[in-house]
Amino acid sequence: MNSTDIGTLTALVAFLGIFVEISPLKINPLSAVIQWVGNALNKDTRKQLAAISLKLEEVSERIDKIELNDMRSAILDFSNSCMNERRHTKEEFEHVIDLHTQYEEIISEKGLKNGRVDLAFRYISELYTKCLNENSFLDS
Repeated sequence: MNSTDIGTLTALVAFLGIFVEISPLKINPLSAVIQWVGNALNKDTRKQLAAISLKLEEVSERIDKIELNDMRSAILDFSNSCMNERRHTKEEFEHVIDLHTQYEEIISEKGLKNGRVDLAFRYISELYTKCLNENSFLDS
């Protein structure tokens, strides 16, 4: 073998080493270089995405608090209305019952506690049962 053949063979092995994955070792130098370049190029994008994700979580928490507060207010207002002897339709009662179910699901998901709404809802439930038994709902 002459020096030209050795040079050609060396170049061929080097070429194949770059573009062909070596099976037993699972090494592909080109893939590693491309991955490194991709990571370097996307570093800022990943940081921005993480910051956006954090802000989105904060906004979501605020929305949940607002939604919970609105649900709590609606349930307490309905209970207060009932205590002041205002009559309601069956649909209004069922709407508040559904609202309370949603409220309880969110409270449970967030690991929060609930106090005044439980008492108000107990009163609403008892009144609803009484209205069902007596068929004394306000007509829609």
